Amino acid sequence: MGRRTKRLPEPPAGARRRWTADRALRPPMRSPGRPEPSRAVQREFWRLIASDVTTVEAAESVGVSWPVGARWFRHAGGMPPISLDEPTGRYLSFAEEEIALLRVKEVGVRGIARRIGRDPRDGLSQAPSQRGDQERKQV
Repeated sequence: MGRRTKRLPEPPAGARRRWTADRALRPPMRSPGRPEPSRAVQREFWRLIASDVTTVEAAESVGVSWPVGARWFRHAGGMPPISLDEPTGRYLSFAEEEIALLRVKEVGVRGIARRIGRDPRDGLSQAPSQRGDQERKQV
């Protein structure tokens, strides 16, 4: 018996002429898999590794499976691929970013407070960078 090739479905009406040929050359779509745990989780894992905790114990204590912890360790060659220091505040938090976007849209302070569920007297009218400067001065 001869070998049969898989027959592709007919292209829909109005499709490009080379639809079938393009489809035959395209690789199959792969599943993206499970999303990576946050950097905070990875940072805590590497801090535990640095404090002489085994890979299995470090993985379990941060809430990932031991094979994931072993894979992180193996892929990084036993050295942390990210900085173990906490972020410096260079980026806005989600709430601050939302406030900034609403300010650009010229939404009033009370409207912003209503949307994010905060009191309008919480200093929403100040830019996030100004609030950060004030907090640094108070410390």
